[in-house]
Order: sequence, then C-alpha cells, then structure tokens
Amino acid sequence: MSSETGTAVKATLIDITKCIGCHACQVACKHWNDLDGEDTQLEAVLGFQNPVALSAKTLTLITYHELPDDAAPGGLHYLFTMRRCLHCLEPACASACPTTALKRQPDGPVTYDADKCIGCRYCMWACPWGVPTAEWDTLTPKISKCTHCADRNDQVVPLQRNGIALTQIENQQYREKAAIPACVKACPADALHFGERDQMLNEARNRIAKHPDKYVDHVYGKRRRVEPVCCTCPPYRSGNWVFRSSTTSRTPLFRNWQSTRFRRPFSPSASCWAGSSTC
Repeated sequence: MSSETGTAVKATLIDITKCIGCHACQVACKHWNDLDGEDTQLEAVLGFQNPVALSAKTLTLITYHELPDDAAPGGLHYLFTMRRCLHCLEPACASACPTTALKRQPDGPVTYDADKCIGCRYCMWACPWGVPTAEWDTLTPKISKCTHCADRNDQVVPLQRNGIALTQIENQQYREKAAIPACVKACPADALHFGERDQMLNEARNRIAKHPDKYVDHVYGKRRRVEPVCCTCPPYRSGNWVFRSSTTSRTPLFRNWQSTRFRRPFSPSASCWAGSSTC
C-alpha cells in the first residue's frame, strides 16, 4: 500500500501468540525516547503488569493477564499484549488537533510536534484507543505518544566500520535497519515484524493459512480507511469484548484495544479489551 505521495506505508505486525511478556519492547521504547521511570507499586489484580496504564513516561505497555485454563500448568493460562499507538490510516487524534501538532506522515507514523501543541487535549478525547496521554506532573501539560520511532530515520549513517569505508549497499542496509522501531528490534520472541503494510498483511494471512487451528480466519487492520496500520494477533472475541476462551486455543488477528462505538476504557481487571463492533 502506498500513500497519496507514492510513499510506501510501513506497519508493524504484532502477533501476541508469540509474546512472552519479557517487557523488552517496553524498555527499548523508554530507552530510545529517553523517558524516566515511574514510581509504581504491585497491583494484585494486574499481576506483573507495571505500570498500570500508558502515560507520558510510558509510551509502550505490556499488559498481563492470568486466565483460568484447566489444561495449563497450575490451572492458569498467561496472556501478554502490547499497548501503544496503532498509527491509524485516518487518525482521529490528528483530525481533532486544532494546531496540526499531530500529523500522519506519508509513510504511516502519526507524529507529534510539541512546539505546536497548546495543551487542549482534544486528541485525548478523540482517540478511541486512549493512547495520547498528558504530562500531568507539569503546570503546562502537553501530550506524549508513540511515534512509531519516526525519528530513527534521522540518524546519521556512518561512513566507516572498523576503519573500512561502507559500500553503497551497506549504507542502504544500515538505513533500513536503523529505521526499524526500537520495540521491534528489541523483541526476542519474533512477536513483532516491521515492513511495508501490504507485506505485513500478507504475512498475517500466511500465518493464518499455515496454522488454521491457531488463528481465526480474519486479519484485523486490513481495511484501508478505518483500520489502524498495525496488524495484531490477540485473544478470542465475543460481542463487544475480547478475551481468551479457556475452551479454545484459536486466536484472531486483532487490531485495537478500546471500543470505537462505546469508548469503553481498557479494563485489565477483566482480562479483556473492549473490541470494536465494526471489525
């Protein structure tokens, strides 16, 4: 898929059936964006999820869920999911922003310019996933959100490696690898893949075809106008809620964390997500 300017749209394929809950993506995001840690405490209902929610200091969050499963060791099945900006193809946050501080780039990322932000927080109301968060510990709170590491494209390519000049091919390879989001590069479980959106959708379809017993035959995120860029693999869906069924191992490719119709908040205590009724 290409944008109106002919630029290839990039996307991240998120397959949470492979996620091991190591938090490597969460740590890598903090490191790349130079974000401080948060003062947190263990919440029994959330298990090892820490912190509780996305914030100005946490742009990527791994949620933790313990679900009853008699067939699993200890009678529990563990499910980990990744929460961050989904970089919609038609982002509501950018549409609501009166100063164009939020803008969707031709290659996909929804980026943020703090210099243009007036702190109105319209984007927080507009985003159905509850992603933009305010800097509540300042007197003039502005917004923070994942930018899909769009700034990694600005890195300077080195001229040499170990005293040997890089070839043109090596230069190109460096640029391509440097542009990969920090979370994707850090994932040790192959749960995250980054590339052109069409390629990621094809990869999702291939995984479904190879493992029909593991996934529901539907790729969430494939609709071009109303779906986010990310293609995601999450738990079983029922009505307006998404959850893991203890009686099945099939997992649909899912796309969002909050309801587009009811704007229900994320409910980690219920071990589920409010699913869009328009999937």
